[in-house]
Amino acid sequence: KDYGELTPIKDYLNQNLDHQDLNEVLSFQPSAENLARFLFELWQAEFPQLVLVRVSETARTWASYGKLATWQEMSNRSLDPTAWREGR
Repeated sequence: KDYGELTPIKDYLNQNLDHQDLNEVLSFQPSAENLARFLFELWQAEFPQLVLVRVSETARTWASYGKLATWQEMSNRSLDPTAWREGR
């Protein structure tokens, strides 16, 4: 998608989460892990090509949630990016 098509995500983040006390706004423990899962599940239906959400806690720590292949599945595939699109 064009970056402009991601505006609903940006607007949601700015209006609902940015500069907010997440303990007050969310109904769950606002850890990076929980936020990544929440955001992935919130936007996956509207953006089916979404495969991963990463939430950074600091420049060196983050949590990710999404639809990723397991290491075993990855090791059985070619590292050629076109092979992934073609299912090789």
